[in-house]
Amino acid sequence: YSATSTDWSAGALYRMDKWTFSTGIAHLGRANTDNPSERGQSNSVLVNTVRASYDYGKGVQFYASGGVLHYSK
Repeated sequence: YSATSTDWSAGALYRMDKWTFSTGIAHLGRANTDNPSERGQSNSVLVNTVRASYDYGKGVQFYASGGVLHYSK
């Protein structure tokens, strides 16, 4: 069965000398389908991530990142 959904994403990045900070958000929407079996198409998810990194130089970089998922069901 075919399915259609509306998804979107956005992000931002900020650089300050050797530091880089970024965040991103994405929404994966519910799917419209004629499938009589529930395969997760009635669920949606919102994903948010954050990251900070430091460029030490000579090919070395340190970073920390985290994320959150929120399901509608």
